[in-house]
Order: sequence, then C-alpha cells, then structure tokens
Amino acid sequence: MSILSDRLNKCVTELGISQNEIARRIGATPAAVSMIFNGRVAKPRKWRELASALNIDEEEMVELMRLAAAEALGVARASRKEKAQKRSSVFHRICDGHRSDRCPDQDGG
Repeated sequence: MSILSDRLNKCVTELGISQNEIARRIGATPAAVSMIFNGRVAKPRKWRELASALNIDEEEMVELMRLAAAEALGVARASRKEKAQKRSSVFHRICDGHRSDRCPDQDGG
C-alpha cells in the first residue's frame, strides 16, 4: 500500500461509501478504482474527480500522488537491485568448480 491508497481508504471509511460507489461517482470501473485503492496506481487519470468525491483538497491529492510515485520508484529500484543480487548469486554458484577464466567476476576474468 502507498500513502495515497492509505489516505483514500481512510476517506471511504470515514464517508461510509464503497469503492463501487466511488467508481460510479467518478465514471471509472470498479476494477480501476480497486487498483488505485490497493496502491497499484500512483497517479489516477481521474484524480481530480477522485479528490472531489472524497473531499480531498487538490493540493493534498497532488502531494499524495507525488509521494506514491516516489515510493513506487523506490520499490522498483529495490526490486531490481534484489533481482540483480540473486542473478549474481546464481552466476557464482554456476561458476563454482569451473575455471576462473570463464567467470568474469572472478580474479581470472
């Protein structure tokens, strides 16, 4: 979840409305609204309508989207770094027992 999705979920709880009702009010599909509320979308296309439906100030909504996008970028970078580390680990396990000139990360290559 992102700071944006946390805030949106808090708003619907306080207002006592469903995501389906939000979807109807802003002219979006329930699936699209669900993705926003689950933190899978950092900048909804209908952000102004969403802010209005949830009584969120536009400036606050812009800041929430900015933070959500930055958070998503950080998660993506961390994920790429983790994947690279796993590939490197697998590469070194494969290279164990082989001549070092076949393994560029080792002293011989």
